[in-house]
Amino acid sequence: VQSLGLSSIDFLKTDIQGYVGKALPGMIWSLRNSKYVMIELLRRDLIMHRHLKSLGLKLADKHGSNYLYVRY
Repeated sequence: VQSLGLSSIDFLKTDIQGYVGKALPGMIWSLRNSKYVMIELLRRDLIMHRHLKSLGLKLADKHGSNYLYVRY
């Protein structure tokens, strides 16, 4: 995203089949610069809620294992 010269992301959807913990370090810039984030979190990934909150994201809605976060 940065290589394209974008300064922000309106909506980011992530569905990486339980590898959120491994991918999160490489996603920090994108998460910090996204207005809305839709992310699939499995039971073992639920610790990620705290990390997403620390990046300025607030849980807005949940449907099954799909979580919608909004920048606050």
